[in-house]
Amino acid sequence: MTAVLPFDRLHALPAAGGKALSLADLLRAGLPVPPGFCVLPGAPDDAILDAYRALGAVVAVRSSAAAED
Repeated sequence: MTAVLPFDRLHALPAAGGKALSLADLLRAGLPVPPGFCVLPGAPDDAILDAYRALGAVVAVRSSAAAED
């Protein structure tokens, strides 16, 4: 499994939190959602950095564990 998934490729995964899954659902429904990604457990640092660089802009970060949702 890929450890960093953009919202448009994120589907019901037990490891993904409710906030990320809700954003993915909103995006699929055609609502405006800023570009973003979900970091799954075990993601290597270089994959996370690559995902940030791919956004190419200032970013907002929301961090929580899946168990917190």
